[in-house]
Amino acid sequence: MMVVVIASMKAKPGLEKKLVEGCIKMAEAVRENEKDCLLYKPYVNPEDPLDVIMVEKYTDEKALEYHMQTPYYKEGMAKLPELLDAPVDILKSYTE
Repeated sequence: MMVVVIASMKAKPGLEKKLVEGCIKMAEAVRENEKDCLLYKPYVNPEDPLDVIMVEKYTDEKALEYHMQTPYYKEGMAKLPELLDAPVDILKSYTE
């Protein structure tokens, strides 16, 4: 069963560019290293550049668990508190 994750992030004012750059770097690492990740893409709200959404799609729960154990994921998550105004809001769904 495929897993879709949508992570909504709100950057601190002035740090939105750094957040987006980090998301792009993470997406590049995922594409290079995770064959079971079908989509990993950041989007910036054109009406509010502080709003960044990461859309992720995995072949199954095991692929998502693998992603969360990678060194680049852990490194990226460790940097988020300094960049965000609020905790990450995560939506997760399962599809066939």
